[in-house]
Amino acid sequence: MEHGVRIQIPVDEDEDNPLDLVAFFQERLESDLAPAIDYGVTEFDERATINNIECTDVVANDDSVIVTYEVSFSAYYGCSDMDYANTDKRTVRGRRVENTWVFPLHVPPPTRSTHDEL
Repeated sequence: MEHGVRIQIPVDEDEDNPLDLVAFFQERLESDLAPAIDYGVTEFDERATINNIECTDVVANDDSVIVTYEVSFSAYYGCSDMDYANTDKRTVRGRRVENTWVFPLHVPPPTRSTHDEL
């Protein structure tokens, strides 16, 4: 059995209205697909928190799928009365295994310290 996140490939039965894979994956970004998603934003700002995650594009072929998503995040600096906000585009790739797409689990990189530079 394949390790990772398994998503059942939807069957497109209506030829007049093709399946909207962007909407399909948007519904699953924070549920079924969540273990494969990179939620890290501290590399941009240590105080950053995620505001929104949005699926922006999906490219699927016979043996794989690429899901592109955008993470919106912000940080508030109360002493300076400043907000910092930004977005970051990311992708997650899945392989077809029978009638499912299998996505690898996201493993965050190890945290870095200034002591690492010595």
